Amino acid sequence: MNFNELPMPTWEECQRVADFLQGFSNPVRVKILCALREGEKSVGEIAEYLNAKQSNISQQLQILMAKGYVVKRREERNVYYSVRDRRIYAVMEQIRRLSQEE
Repeated sequence: MNFNELPMPTWEECQRVADFLQGFSNPVRVKILCALREGEKSVGEIAEYLNAKQSNISQQLQILMAKGYVVKRREERNVYYSVRDRRIYAVMEQIRRLSQEE
């Protein structure tokens, strides 16, 4: 269905969309999602990949989990993060394209 043909969303639906999109409002979170495109990684692996502090990566991962973007998997003493739904990359690509248009 074409977006222009959709009925007017309710305020609750608009709020849900706005809340979801907040996950993209921090460049570190966007970079984390890009790093996870290659597959699941630990906090340490993501921090090394992004040349960032583990504490900052952990904080941003918690936000991404709360927004429903990522999930974690525990394997013994290690925790690995991955993208919950790979369709997020199609959304990211559309946002990237829109942000480049003038």
